[in-house]
Amino acid sequence: MSEGKIATILAFAKKNGFVKTSSFNTHLKELGVSGKDRIGILDALADCGYLERTKTDGVVYLWRITPSGEDFLRRAGVSE
Repeated sequence: MSEGKIATILAFAKKNGFVKTSSFNTHLKELGVSGKDRIGILDALADCGYLERTKTDGVVYLWRITPSGEDFLRRAGVSE
């Protein structure tokens, strides 16, 4: 995955705070990411330490950018 696409995903997370998986799926679909690849990308970004997944009381997962993800955005030159 390109640095630009990672930056776009992380900027979306930063802008929206806690993001539901379904909202991320819609955003990733708009970026041209299909089907099973969507959750794989979120998991990969979490494995890199750029995103963090939390679970609410129900079955809904929320994602948020981590300090490492914020550092990535700064290195990539993405402004607020």
